[in-house]
Amino acid sequence: MKLFSLFAIAAALVSTVFGAKKGSETSFAYMSNTTPFKYSEFKDLIIFGDSYTTVGIDFNTMKYTGSNMSGGKNWPQFLVDMHPMNMWNFAISGASVDAKIVGNAQFTPMTEQYSYFQRNMAAGKQFSGWKGETSLFCIWFGINDLGAVNHNGGVTTAQVSERIATSMFNMIEGMYKEGGRNFMFIYVPPIEKCPAYNSGQNYMKTDVPIYNDIINKYAQNFQKSHPDTNIFVYDSYNEFDYIMENRSKYGITNIDGTCGGFGFGGGFGGGFGGFGGFGGGNGQQQCDSNTYFWKDVIHPTPTVHKPLAEDMNDFLVANEKAQKINQGGNQGGNQGGNQGGNQGGNKGNCWATALGYPCCTTTTDVVFTDNSGDWGVEKGNWCGIVKSSPCWAEVLGFPCCSTDKCRTVYFTDDDGEWDVENNNWCGITASNKKC
Repeated sequence: MKLFSLFAIAAALVSTVFGAKKGSETSFAYMSNTTPFKYSEFKDLIIFGDSYTTVGIDFNTMKYTGSNMSGGKNWPQFLVDMHPMNMWNFAISGASVDAKIVGNAQFTPMTEQYSYFQRNMAAGKQFSGWKGETSLFCIWFGINDLGAVNHNGGVTTAQVSERIATSMFNMIEGMYKEGGRNFMFIYVPPIEKCPAYNSGQNYMKTDVPIYNDIINKYAQNFQKSHPDTNIFVYDSYNEFDYIMENRSKYGITNIDGTCGGFGFGGGFGGGFGGFGGFGGGNGQQQCDSNTYFWKDVIHPTPTVHKPLAEDMNDFLVANEKAQKINQGGNQGGNQGGNQGGNQGGNKGNCWATALGYPCCTTTTDVVFTDNSGDWGVEKGNWCGIVKSSPCWAEVLGFPCCSTDKCRTVYFTDDDGEWDVENNNWCGITASNKKC
């Protein structure tokens, strides 16, 4: 049996060494044990950010035009297409977190965006109808902040990033006091690979990981001190790398040049002072932006924003399911206090997990039998065949899928394959036919 397992491990190691991972695979989720994360029921998306995120908001009416720097839709617009929510988007192009630390105050930093949030969406204000349990706060800053760091000023990037994070999470504390309970922070992507930075002295190669690690640390610590929150840190850095490496999958043929573009004049958003006056790539040349990664020297095209939003959505959907399964498993583990209950708490009724193997979800063919039980093979690996219940998902708190139609695999984890039925997850069994 171990030959199959070792082969699977070797394949995984090869993938890790030679292939970029999707952002959702390397992101972080710090989940509450008391506040359910019901992403499928979310109604409001509240966003703070810069030009990657802006949609042309009018702070008086909170209506937006959709205008942004991608040349089409950007990730927030794609996200609400996939998961319909009211979008309250405070992001402004050129924004940093706190202009008193780095950046340019004229570009509406997060400190000012937060003031608009308080004015418009705090308790008793015009747009205060949102509820914490059905709202997601998204925060994406750092590009303009890091672009404005003075590397000759005697202060390290880590020190500046600590100050930025402190200011940011002071505002998160205010959002929490207004009722916010679900927050997603987004990493700075590999901006060192964009045309604005991919030549000459490139501090971004070292600065971006430093900043991202500090944001993740503050996010984790915030959840520890606020255990009724669900905190997510989405890894856009790896997702950008994944899209670049797998560009043919998305129809992208150019990851170095630009299609369109603009000039920054005297420095864009206070974050590009060192790049004042560089131009916009192809300019007037004819090009198909659908085949380009970069719209201009700093902003990705909609061809990048769409899979980025899809991966964010997958990440959030998976964590809703994971929390339900964990809660169901804990309940199963607490029932009876015996070995069966403990197995229910750990992996449902899957006896094979104690031996380091999953249980079969799509086959009942017995390939081998030993003292432990009957074994089958799925995806080139051994799996234990469970006889006690035809529905392996029940002990996790979910039904199994009906057999009246073919099933679509929307999610796969160690427990098995999952589809959606009656607005709820259902486990796919060997009795189901896949679409």
